[in-house]
Order: sequence, then C-alpha cells, then structure tokens
Amino acid sequence: MEQARSPKATRLERGREDGEEAPAESGRAESREPAAKERPQKKQKYERPARAGREPGMTAVFLNVGRKHLVTPADIVGKIAGVTRLPAAVVGAIDIHQRHTLVDVATEEVETVLHKLDGIRIKGEVLKPVKAS
Repeated sequence: MEQARSPKATRLERGREDGEEAPAESGRAESREPAAKERPQKKQKYERPARAGREPGMTAVFLNVGRKHLVTPADIVGKIAGVTRLPAAVVGAIDIHQRHTLVDVATEEVETVLHKLDGIRIKGEVLKPVKAS
C-alpha cells in the first residue's frame, strides 16, 4: 500500500518512488558548474591578425579614415586608383580599423600614392597618408 502524502510535498518528493529519500537541499548549487565552463569562450569581434604589411613587394600605408567614417575597401581602392591613375593592382591587403586604415601598396608606387593622396577627401575626411612603421 502506498503511504498518504501531505499536500505540501515538495517536487522532489513527488517524483520519488517509495522508499527513496529526498535530499536535504535541492542540490541545484552543487550540480551547476560555473557559467564559464558551460559556454566556450567567445572570440572578440575584431580579434584577428593584421592583413596589411605582410606581402612581399608591398609597403603598408596608414590612412586617417576608418570604420567610424563608413569607409569600405572599394572606397580606398577607388580613391587610390582614381587619383593616382595607377591600376588597382598596386593596392594589396586592406585592414580597416575603427579610426584608421592600413593599406598595402606596391613599394615602387608608395611615394606617388602618398604625394597624390595628401589632402584628398574621402567620405568627408581630408586624408593624411603616412608610411606605416
């Protein structure tokens, strides 16, 4: 025969079969592991190695416009090719950051690009290109 249960029986007691004892506490704190172990560590949004400055035959150029100014790689390549009248192939990797951009330019054309882009506007900002160190 089944024993009569009080109407205030806990959820743990209701789910038990006869003869089993309910734990003294709910046991939730012990069974849960820290939140850091439940989820894998999330990568930072912009955590990646630099693209510019790695290609042989290229020199990195620093531009004072970036993501904040809504600049796209097409804007950068278009401005360099349009102003200098050089082919777009002189532009290599482009690394756009929040407030600046690093662009790989063919080493033999760096001085031309720096001279011609100085003072040119892109997305409302006056460019001040400099060779990146």
